[in-house]
Amino acid sequence: MSDLIYCPYTDREIEPSLSNSEHIIPLSLGGSNSFVLPVNAEFNSDAGSDIDGELANDLLVLFRRRHFDARGHSKKKPKILSKHSKMDSGSRPVQVEFAGEEGIKVYDPVQKRTLGEEEIAGQQFTSRFTISRYGRLKFAAKVALAGGYFVFGDWFRSNVEHHELRALMNFDLNSWIHRITAALWITR
Repeated sequence: MSDLIYCPYTDREIEPSLSNSEHIIPLSLGGSNSFVLPVNAEFNSDAGSDIDGELANDLLVLFRRRHFDARGHSKKKPKILSKHSKMDSGSRPVQVEFAGEEGIKVYDPVQKRTLGEEEIAGQQFTSRFTISRYGRLKFAAKVALAGGYFVFGDWFRSNVEHHELRALMNFDLNSWIHRITAALWITR
């Protein structure tokens, strides 16, 4: 029988075959291949999409990623793209890429082509993007859990109220609203 590995995200001992390496700070956010620890592979995959991916693809974070050339596993330069944009007084759907020194690039998804300089000169663009209200908090809690265990090991596990960090990391506003609504309904 193999030795079990503690996963700080799930607070469980797991078989090594159920683990993979977690970049405590994702490569796409400037992390390092030397700041990793083994965690539950399934949870890591989900959290990578839901927490790390959400933050790494936040429009404002993308500007910093491009500035510092923070690339993820794909090694591709971060692309700052607003897919929900309009041109021509808000009537023409377009996608606007903020291409750094190259300026902006505008793609027309209806015509399936990049518009030329002469077509976008003097045009006004309106873009819409969303910034997660809790994404940064969830990411900070996730990093605190993994980083705390990475640095302090079993001392962290035994002496820190890490269940509170886990609750923040797994926070789901819709679930919370549903529980509050149900509790109010029961007390009526």
